[in-house]
Amino acid sequence: MICPRCGREISDTETLCPYCMQIIDHNVEINDYRKDGFLQIQVKNEEDTSAAINYTPKYFEVSEFQIFVIAIVFILIVSAFTLFSLKFVQKTNPEYNKDYNEPEIVTLPPETEPETETQPETIRNDVKNLSIDNLIGGWRYIDDIESPDYAIPYITFAEDNIAQQNYGSMTKVGKYKDVSTKHRKLVYIAIENVLKGRFEYNVTGNSKDGYTLTLKNTVDDSVYTLVSATAKTSVLKPDENAKLDRNLFGYWLSEDKKSYKFYRNGTLVRYTDGTTTQAVWAVDEPGILTIKYRKDVIKTINVEYFFSDDLVVINGTEYAKQNRSAKTE
Repeated sequence: MICPRCGREISDTETLCPYCMQIIDHNVEINDYRKDGFLQIQVKNEEDTSAAINYTPKYFEVSEFQIFVIAIVFILIVSAFTLFSLKFVQKTNPEYNKDYNEPEIVTLPPETEPETETQPETIRNDVKNLSIDNLIGGWRYIDDIESPDYAIPYITFAEDNIAQQNYGSMTKVGKYKDVSTKHRKLVYIAIENVLKGRFEYNVTGNSKDGYTLTLKNTVDDSVYTLVSATAKTSVLKPDENAKLDRNLFGYWLSEDKKSYKFYRNGTLVRYTDGTTTQAVWAVDEPGILTIKYRKDVIKTINVEYFFSDDLVVINGTEYAKQNRSAKTE
């Protein structure tokens, strides 16, 4: 028999089409659906009486494959909802974000005067690599080769969250902060014009063979590879016969916190734009200050200076003398 409604082939004994529920026997009345999935129908007999029977339509039959597909879809929906909920909580809950605030960067000129004529050493050169679990210690870029004739930059991370670059006789001080999570090692580094941003980091190696530090910027994916090293600062020796202007001796400070310290032995400490430079100085010509310092190689600059009242004007910037003196032995 062919169902007149859906056109499917059905058994000649069917009272209802099992596919579309079209009534084939007009003595059948459909009452309602039961909760257990059976269809209850009324079948009238020749004596015009009726009896209720349970009937199972085809569309209530579910195969094992259909059950498997439904289960997979359900699992995917639950997983997607869980992931979305976790991301939403991480973005809205301040407890997840409080460690990602950029550390305050404070760079100030030296506050204390050296007690001797010995040129002051940077305080972070002796930091040692402690373990593979952190980046504390001194580092150099893996492609840089240490040489007595050519200075290379060193990066140092100290335990008090001080980060600095030593490059020849120049030192730039900044900050760093470990903002690692349970799943990623992250650090925020802020050394102006040197290394700044949030990085995913990894330390490998051992104390015998040395450590390797990999920094991957989380914004542009740039990668820096460094190896453990002891940071070095180049110290230039002043010329014994250098001509010095004794009026320059002492500590001079500008309104924008730049400073010069002129020592009687011909050494100089200059602080400007977050960088401390250890150098030697001389006045070979009146009004001309000659400064020698080292970056990759030794560099020499000549700047004009003159005195105005209680100020000294160096390269166009006014400096006031502080109540300190550059001591000698």
